[in-house]
Parts: sequence; C-alpha cells; structure tokens
Amino acid sequence: AVEREGMECPGMGEVLLLPGYYSAVNLSVFRCRNTLRCPGGVPGDTCAGGREGVACSSCAIGMVSKRTGECEPCGPQSRLPFVASCVCAVLGCIGLYVVFERSDQTQPSYVSLLIAISVGLLIGMMQQLSVLGMLDVDYPEPLRTFLRIVKIFSFDVEEFLSLQCVGNLSAIALFSSKVSMIAFFAVLTMAIHAVIVITRHGWRFKERKPVLISMLGALGTAFYTSITVTVLQPFQCVLNPNGKWTVSEYEGMVCWSPAEDPDHGAMVAVALVAFILPVSVLASTIILVRRLPAALRNTDLDFLRAFGFLFFRFRPQMHWYLLVILFRSFFVGVVPVVPSATGQIYLLQIAMVASLAVAVQMRPWRVSWLNRLDVVFGSMILQLLLVASLVNEASAQHAEIVGWFCLLAVLLAASMPIVVVLFNMLRRGGEVMKSYQFYLCHSKAESGAFARWLKLELLDRPQVSKAVFLDSDSLEPVHKLLGYVAHDVDTFVVLGTKSVYYKVWCVGEMCM
Repeated sequence: AVEREGMECPGMGEVLLLPGYYSAVNLSVFRCRNTLRCPGGVPGDTCAGGREGVACSSCAIGMVSKRTGECEPCGPQSRLPFVASCVCAVLGCIGLYVVFERSDQTQPSYVSLLIAISVGLLIGMMQQLSVLGMLDVDYPEPLRTFLRIVKIFSFDVEEFLSLQCVGNLSAIALFSSKVSMIAFFAVLTMAIHAVIVITRHGWRFKERKPVLISMLGALGTAFYTSITVTVLQPFQCVLNPNGKWTVSEYEGMVCWSPAEDPDHGAMVAVALVAFILPVSVLASTIILVRRLPAALRNTDLDFLRAFGFLFFRFRPQMHWYLLVILFRSFFVGVVPVVPSATGQIYLLQIAMVASLAVAVQMRPWRVSWLNRLDVVFGSMILQLLLVASLVNEASAQHAEIVGWFCLLAVLLAASMPIVVVLFNMLRRGGEVMKSYQFYLCHSKAESGAFARWLKLELLDRPQVSKAVFLDSDSLEPVHKLLGYVAHDVDTFVVLGTKSVYYKVWCVGEMCM
C-alpha cells in the first residue's frame, strides 16, 4: 500500500481519503479543520450529508449546519436564533447605556469598580481562549468543543445564528457581516443615545456626550482582541497537503490565487479598510493617555467624565496600563496570521509571560484581589498553550484526560470573578486598594510646620497602617498629586488656614 497525507492507497487502483480530509476526483487533497464534516471515503464523495464545496465548508442552499457536521433543511424555526439575538442585542445595549448613564466615571463606587474590572478580565480571557481555538492545533475533547463555543467572542456566530437560513451568504458576505456587526453595535448605541437624550434630557446632546463616548470607548477597548482578530481573518491561511493555502475560518476559499478564487482579493480589501478601526483605537488611546496629566492639572472634568473609563480601573501611578493591555490584545489578535502552529504558540507564550511579569510587578488594578485574578487568568492561558504544544505527543486516551482537566480548570477560573465579587462584597472592610490613609492639604507659608508635626503624630498612631501624604516629602508632578487625591487616598485632610482657599493647587485638590 502507498500512503500520502490524507490518503490511503491499499492497491489495485483504489484510493481512499482518511477522515478529516477532502478531495475532488482530481486527488487534490485539502485538510478539514472540522473532521465531522469530512468523514473520508472515495474522492469526490467525502462530505457529510448536505455539505459541498472545498473542504466540505458550506451547506447546500436552503440548509443549515448541525453539530454532527451534516446539514439539514432550514425549518420554520431556523430564523428564531437570529431574531432573538437581535432583540437581545438591542435590550442589552439599552441596559448597558443606562448603567453608563448612572455611573460616575470620575469617582466609581467600590462595588461598581469590582464588578467592572472582574467582567473586563473575564471578557479578556474569553477572547484569548477564542484565539487559541483558531490555532492550527488538534485539541483533545472536550476542550476542542469548548474552544469552538467560545469563538462566539470573536464574532464567529454564523452557525449559532443559522445565518444560512436568513440568506444564502458566500464566504465574503459572511466576513463582511462580521465586520458590519461591529459597526452595527456602534450605530445602535448612537441611536439609543439619541432617543434617550431627546426624550429624557431635552435635546442636550453636548451635555450628554460623555456618556456616549464612555460606552463606545469601553466596548471598543473591552473587545479589542476580537475586533483585531476578526478583521485579520482573510490573512489567516493554513497549508494543505496539496500545497495550497486556504483561509482558516473559511476553508473553501483559496488564499492568494486570483485565478482560482478571486473572492479572496475582495475579502482582503475589506479587511484592509476595516483594519483602520483597531489601529485608530490604539492611536486614540495613546493620545488620551498623554493628555491625562494636562487634564488633571487643568481640572478638566469634561475630559475625565468622557474618558474616565480608560483610567478609573487602575491605580493613579498606573494610569497608562491600558496601553499594556491594548498592545497585548493587538499582538494576540495578529498572531493567528503567522502560518505556523509552532510559531503561533511560541509568540503567544512570549506575550502572556511578558504580560504576567508586568502584572505581578506593577499590580495595576485598584482592587488588590483583582490583581491576583489577573495573574490566575494569565496563568490559565499559559497552561493551555503548554497543552497545545504537547498535544500531539499524547496518546488518544491520555489526550482526552488532559482535555477534561483543562476544561475543568478553565471553568473554575471563569467562575472565580463571581467568587471574588461576592467575597469582597460580603466581607467587612472590603476597600479599593489605596496607598495613602491621609492626604494633608495645606499652605506651606501658614501651616507647613504644623503639617509636618501632624504627619509625625499620625504615623505614631497604631490605627494608621498606611502612608500619610505630605507633598514636601513626595515631589511628584502636579497631575499625579491630583490623581492621588481622586483615587489613592482614604481621608483627605484640609488644614484650613486663610490662604489655603486661595491657592490654585489646593483648590484643585479639594475639587477632586
């Protein structure tokens, strides 16, 4: 018998395809990422029921994909998931808008801070898991199924929503719908904003603009990994046994071959235009982080209300840490473009190790427990990357055991935000992580010596367990002083001499 990758040739002119491979009668073999779609057999007749096209990638017209890999005819209820998802999206955006409208981005409460950071960390981990599901790795069950499910966080929803029953969509139409989904949520948010401002706030659009900016910015930064990885999908190509490259998420589309598949060029053009969005988000965030010191010096409350979502989660010294998160997310989103599973795993390990090292060293989050949660999530991703690098070395039985252990570990980590939130809300004394117990605001000319004596007296008290801030001992830039007052101080003390109320910076500190 003669064998090549994907084929078995027992002799006597008989050629059979192995499960997980597809070929037309010309014996040009393509690899199928979903083995259920390609059960193997005689070339030209190797697709599961109802499937067609290269790598059995699509269902016939009027049919929808099943979990078994086959396709079934669209029924009367096939459009319900799409309709229900649209309704839920509208209601969810309305609810989220109300939350942003009622929250104070400059002085968030402990509970809102705890929940916001926990949810953000969980969403970030789920997006990283969806990227792991895109790697060219044969994960063991049931981890493989779980990673396929969480790909919904990278807008991979065509099967979940039965989009083929909504309309007969080609690969480029499906990709364009994913990209349009991002624009849809932005337009929906602006429409909700307009309706609420007109009906509840008397057309005062300028006054309510910070709410709209906060919500759009928070959604853009929270799902930054998904946005990046989605717009780059046309560049995520994998090599097949016949030497041809196909798009990983659209297996029926051949890469970089205009004669064989001209639609790929059109998809690349759409991706290049859409790529402006993640680049713009990153560039805008860099500019806003650089503008923060001036905004604090000038007590620009409009700036803080509109863009406080970028900074309120972090300790004042770490106001720039969102850039670390966005650069990591951008890097993780670009990694699937690398045409090598080994290279993808190696690059992701570098990104996660570097991110973990910074998180452990800097402890950026304002709630101390969430710094630990961030480390747990990062460690979980590193564990799965280790499994991905070793999965081919394990036997089928051992691989399944590893798959179950990994799935249980992921589910345990995903449940930790709930445990952390409940624990911190129920225990007495749960507080935002702050560095200073007292901040002494004073006029040096009138009460400098008294402020020095008061600091020494406070530090001698056993009830004072943290630092006491006196600006003469900490020659920080003015914008950092205002940041400390706003976010890093338990008790703000004003030594009320006559001139303290006329000093510009003292008044600025009082306003924070």
